[in-house]
Amino acid sequence: MLIEKYELDLSCPPCAPGSESWIATVKIDKDLSEIMPYVNATVKNAFYDPKIPTIVWKEGVHKFFLRKNEFGINNLHDRAHAERRIKKLVEMLNDIWERRDEIQPNYESRKPLQVLEVFKLLPKTNCGECAYSTCMAFATALSQGEASIDNCPLIEDEKYKDNLEKLRELGL
Repeated sequence: MLIEKYELDLSCPPCAPGSESWIATVKIDKDLSEIMPYVNATVKNAFYDPKIPTIVWKEGVHKFFLRKNEFGINNLHDRAHAERRIKKLVEMLNDIWERRDEIQPNYESRKPLQVLEVFKLLPKTNCGECAYSTCMAFATALSQGEASIDNCPLIEDEKYKDNLEKLRELGL
């Protein structure tokens, strides 16, 4: 088992003092660098940088992070919510660690998509057929993993074929 005991620290985001949203952080005396390529292979749309080392991903409204000697989650309601989410994260990490012989590690470094990079490849018609009021709003949702490129019916048009291919290459 990789993570057996841990202590949870709950704090207010430094960029939003007084916020009702909390960050749960767990500092441990183990080096998590070795599990990161396995997490990168397992978690959809993770952003991994082996040089730092760190890996970050989103699930719904929560952003998860692993650093060399700590891990955590943001956008939590209270301590009970933090404890539940951290427990699930620990279970997930321990499961990945136990199955590492069955998982092909992914050492590929991925950086977060830039909203403007995504926006430039969209039709830019602001038609709203994707359920977003503008293509910029849709690009933001795409870059944060909150929407699918399949929500844009216009991107399937032949004149956007190259752009769709580039968006697919970006992992969208």
